Amino acid sequence: VELWGITDNSAAHYFHDQFVELHNKATHPITLGGLCLADVFGVSGDINGVEDPSPYQSDPAFVYVENIWCFPAHDPPQQVAPGQSILVVQDGANHQPDSPLDFSGASYEAFNQRADERDVDWPTVENLTRVSFSGGYDWLWTVFGPGLILFDVPDPAALESVITPDGFWEVVKVPSPAVLEAVEALMDANSGRFKRIPASQDASFIHVGGTYTLESVVRRVAATIHGRPIYQDTQDSAADFLVQSPPTQPF
Repeated sequence: VELWGITDNSAAHYFHDQFVELHNKATHPITLGGLCLADVFGVSGDINGVEDPSPYQSDPAFVYVENIWCFPAHDPPQQVAPGQSILVVQDGANHQPDSPLDFSGASYEAFNQRADERDVDWPTVENLTRVSFSGGYDWLWTVFGPGLILFDVPDPAALESVITPDGFWEVVKVPSPAVLEAVEALMDANSGRFKRIPASQDASFIHVGGTYTLESVVRRVAATIHGRPIYQDTQDSAADFLVQSPPTQPF
């Protein structure tokens, strides 16, 4: 997983260029249909001086998530070849000049169909399947430090959900063994007590310098074999990712 941050322009805070790049590190093709992406529940730091960590930190059996988007099934199945990547974006648009990124050629976007049509369905990019959504008009990950997981279960719509203790949110429980990849970003280096992903899936966390700072995080290259980068994956975001600024156009 490559998790990229938020960008800014001189006029306003710009967030529509959020994206994640998924890379097949295996030596065999991986079928996309049925795999799911989700952002974890819980604040990523003491943002307002009165924040509490996620009430589910002590449950290592599950990752508690807010929104779930899955890759649609194709016939024949769509596969990612060894060493290849796909690009999943919030909006499949050309974000220039607000951002240096052009996502009109992305692989998938999270189009959130609504009666008021506030989210645009960009025609050149295929849509993910929305399974669970509790946000506004866009799939916006928190700009203070998102946590994302890639997981595989037989029926994501059948996952158990619970109401948070404050009665305000409904969150979905993803079994920890179903998690294929995880990356956690928190607000800053001092926010470790707000960690939301179990340590068995991600031992620590990464952070950038702030919000809307043109920073992103990208996996470290552990080695290059026959021209193919081998990305570091020790299930420890602090060790596996580095901060990059500004974000560069992915493939």
